[in-house]
Amino acid sequence: MNKTEIKYDYFWDDTTLDWKIESKEQSIYDKNGYLLETIWYSLDKLIDKLKIDSKVDYEYYEDGKKKKSIKYFWDDHDWKKSRETEYQYNGLEEKVFTIDYEDNGKWKWEWIKQRDNNGNLILEAEYYLDPELGKWKGADKSEYTYDNKRNNITEIVYHWNDDTNDWETMYKFEREYNNIGKITKDECLYQYAGIWKMDEKVETEYDSKGNIIKEKICFFDEQISFETLKISSLGTDIWCEQPIEYFYDNLDNLIKKVTYSWDFVVGDSVLYSKSEYVYDELGNEIEEVYSEWDEEIGDWKKDWKRKDTYNTNNIKIREIYYKWSENKWKNLRKWELEFLQEIPF
Repeated sequence: MNKTEIKYDYFWDDTTLDWKIESKEQSIYDKNGYLLETIWYSLDKLIDKLKIDSKVDYEYYEDGKKKKSIKYFWDDHDWKKSRETEYQYNGLEEKVFTIDYEDNGKWKWEWIKQRDNNGNLILEAEYYLDPELGKWKGADKSEYTYDNKRNNITEIVYHWNDDTNDWETMYKFEREYNNIGKITKDECLYQYAGIWKMDEKVETEYDSKGNIIKEKICFFDEQISFETLKISSLGTDIWCEQPIEYFYDNLDNLIKKVTYSWDFVVGDSVLYSKSEYVYDELGNEIEEVYSEWDEEIGDWKKDWKRKDTYNTNNIKIREIYYKWSENKWKNLRKWELEFLQEIPF
């Protein structure tokens, strides 16, 4: 017995003053909850109706791991295969092969993931078959290392260099954690003349319950001293800071988030936006109101809000977005979820 889930997307039509459907996504799951097929429909504006657009079918191994996915597009008469992806697993290694049929099967990709004995991801690499040269070439690669608590402490990202026909280091991330395994610092560095230089970092603070209370996003001010960065041994001469502050109620629900942006004129962080959240008695987030700081009036100006609805099973079935205009909330977009009765396989 299968279960079908349908998601409808609507936009508000100011002419008819009513909701107008824009797209539909229909997904079928088997009795174990595995996704078997997803079909997409989009609005044909010429006939003002939904038309079949594309679909993806899925297959699985006996242990539940994904085996194959095949994407098709509808050509008004029949399904045409667009892309096929196969998944292979060999111990701690996973390989993914993809063939693009829209260009007569010329383009092929391969993704490789490797894990250590603890299950930690240590390598991700992407390759593609160059249709002109007829040989496989690298695209992107990432390598990961961990501490003895299985926290990811470094990530090095590479890109393929066609001139040297080898991997070239692009940048790396260095991460620090507190005693409960939550990340406190995430630094992004790049290589210049063989030296690692700081480009951006995020520092995170937590309360005694482990809730994030502040994130400080720091980046180098290239507008002011890009030349200084080039000759600096560390590349950290001038930092611009963009903090994000988080506030919670007595149930640890996030009720407000305030973000700051960097003002290049005054050389300091200034208010930028805030989001305020409301919850129901079950702890479900049912409303978000987003506002932006207006420097001229010295106050917050509403921008948009989102209202959520849940069914009796506590599953979100609707999101409605509103835009603040002419001192009132106006309908903007929404999506709704429908669950059909189980149907025979």
